[in-house]
Amino acid sequence: MKRAFRFCAAALGFALFAGVPADAATTLRLGTDQVRDFFTTVALREFADQVAGETGGSVRIEVYDGGQLGQEKACIEQVQFGALDMAKTSLSPLSEFIPGLNVMSFPYLFRSMDHMWNVLLGDIGRELLAQAGEAQMVALCWLDSGSRNFYGKKPLRDLPDFAGLKIRVPESRIMMGMVDALGGHATPMPSNDVYSSLQTGVCDAAENTIPRYLDMSHQEIAPFLTIDMHNIVPETLLISQAAWNGLAPDEQKAVNRAAAALTENTRKKLQSVEDEVLDRLAKEFNVTIIRPDAAVIARLRQACQPIYDEYGKGYADIVGRIEAVK
Repeated sequence: MKRAFRFCAAALGFALFAGVPADAATTLRLGTDQVRDFFTTVALREFADQVAGETGGSVRIEVYDGGQLGQEKACIEQVQFGALDMAKTSLSPLSEFIPGLNVMSFPYLFRSMDHMWNVLLGDIGRELLAQAGEAQMVALCWLDSGSRNFYGKKPLRDLPDFAGLKIRVPESRIMMGMVDALGGHATPMPSNDVYSSLQTGVCDAAENTIPRYLDMSHQEIAPFLTIDMHNIVPETLLISQAAWNGLAPDEQKAVNRAAAALTENTRKKLQSVEDEVLDRLAKEFNVTIIRPDAAVIARLRQACQPIYDEYGKGYADIVGRIEAVK
């Protein structure tokens, strides 16, 4: 019935977006833990609008922000089993489901943002996205989330400053191992619990992207931001295998086109947002912004070598390929 309606509407010259009633459309729910006004969430709504436009309204995506459908790990589980259609997720929790993505979380792997995107938009990036199929999911594209950086109640200027600190990280073995390798005590927990943990002393420091640092108001209690870029890790947009297979080939192509546009959209938005956030942090919140030099970064990278030794045994080839990309 759905296909017949679409054919008739096209033949009669109707505007498909207006012509496909809600009960004839495929509606997909998309979960994200980021708030409504966060730049990635805005980009996801624009992605949903493009999909609706390109499919003439036959595919409609509803974006549920602010963790309404669960935090990232819970959303990934739901997508894997088909209980949720789509989810935006960072790679740290996703690597628990797709071990091959662990390599992307290795600390200080990428030399710069440009280096990362040269990797992701090439053969290596496509190979990594394809691994989602092993977990009954389809990874549609990469999203720019910037670099992850440390922040705390006291300055973190060099390796000795990490000694003994309780540092919050996502629930990822590599991230926990990184903090331990730097001399701190890894404290994994969901992102929504970090503010109160910093406030009460459960944590001394944490790490996240620059926009999220301000978005979660962590500058209020951890006013020292160290831009060390220990992880330049993208996010990705997932769709369940069942939901993907339920789309017609022309609908899948439309979703893929919108996903490619989403990648570029997040890259543009992030740069603008980061510039604005850093300016606000310095001027409005009196945050101390620390930019370690190359010698400090080299010491931090060397301290993290045990991560490569323990988790990189099966990834030596791809690590070498990534490092070889200009």
